[in-house]
Amino acid sequence: MKKSEDKILIGDKLKNLRKAQKISLSKLAKLTGVQIATLSRIEHNKMTGTIETHHKIAYFLGIELSELYRNIKTTHSNVEVTDSPEKPDIVTRGDVSAQLLTKNIEYKKMVPTLLTLNPNGTSEKEKITKELFLFVATGQVEVTLGKESYRLAEEEAIYINPGKEYSIKNTQNKIAKLIKVTAK
Repeated sequence: MKKSEDKILIGDKLKNLRKAQKISLSKLAKLTGVQIATLSRIEHNKMTGTIETHHKIAYFLGIELSELYRNIKTTHSNVEVTDSPEKPDIVTRGDVSAQLLTKNIEYKKMVPTLLTLNPNGTSEKEKITKELFLFVATGQVEVTLGKESYRLAEEEAIYINPGKEYSIKNTQNKIAKLIKVTAK
């Protein structure tokens, strides 16, 4: 399965720094020990290179590594495939555990989260400030919005507009799992 990645576009910066010092690509290759083809691919943004390569380049250009990275462009992929991390970041509050299902949320418009509710557990009340979508992956829950309650079975979902407080109660004696998606 192909994984997408964000890319650091260091090529233009490298080329400008190299040319400003009147150093040819072949000379930089000899100084750094980095293949000329690799340097060319980096300068043409075909590859990023390693931190070790960047360090060598910065050293032989007589600049700090931070200068090489200052004001460079980055791309953010339109697709992100998330694998299961070895140590997922899980936050537990009361009867509910939450795990982010994506990375780099600062670039996202939605935040997908896996909620795990303990048997017969209830979440704390939260104010909905942005759109909210809940999908019950396993178990049965009751979503309370103000004075109204909605029972949701496995594979049922609810979409809620901002402005109300809500809480979720697991109505069974086994763990319930929900996918929560909030707008940013």
